[in-house]
Parts: sequence; C-alpha cells; structure tokens
Amino acid sequence: MDAAASAVLSALGSTPVQVKVGPGEVTDVLVYNPTGNIAYVQLFDVAGTGNVTLGNTAAHVVIPVPPGACAAPISDGIGFYTGIVAAATTTPTGNTSPASGLQGTIGIR
Repeated sequence: MDAAASAVLSALGSTPVQVKVGPGEVTDVLVYNPTGNIAYVQLFDVAGTGNVTLGNTAAHVVIPVPPGACAAPISDGIGFYTGIVAAATTTPTGNTSPASGLQGTIGIR
C-alpha cells in the first residue's frame, strides 16, 4: 500500500477538485466549516473533475460538516477505484457552494 498523503483544501466549494488521480483510499477528512450552516463534502469515485456534474452525479461518499466544526478521521478508510474528486455543498446531493469555502485536508493513500 502506498504511503499516506494529504490533499490540502484552501476553499472547497462547488467547483470540483481533483484529490487523487487513480485508485486510492480516503483515510480522513479534516475540514473546517467556517459558515453558520451545515455543509457537505461530496467525494466522487471518478477519473477527473470533468466527470462530475454537481446535483446530477451521485457521490461515492457524503460527509456532513457541522457549522464551526471539523469532520473526523475515518477509522477503516474508504476505497475509490477510479480516482478521487471532492466538492462542498449546502445539501448532501446539491450544487450550491457554502457561504465560505471549507478549509483543511483530505488524507489519502
């Protein structure tokens, strides 16, 4: 298994971001939500950002991030077979950015 690494997110919103090219595993999502409302990190198992249309493409995993809080580590990791793309939205399956972008890291290997 490859060594663990982190993808740094400075303002995750509704523009999809490539976290990893090719198969991998998400080991943790340590993302701060600076807004006053819950936000959702949507993680997609796709080859690239062009394969995601928020609101239409089903996320592989959706992680809720409470206002003013961080999402927690993932105990067993979550496998992705094609690639890892992330976005943050105001609803679990939506396409609207949070009022402020989420900040933090996504642990991958």
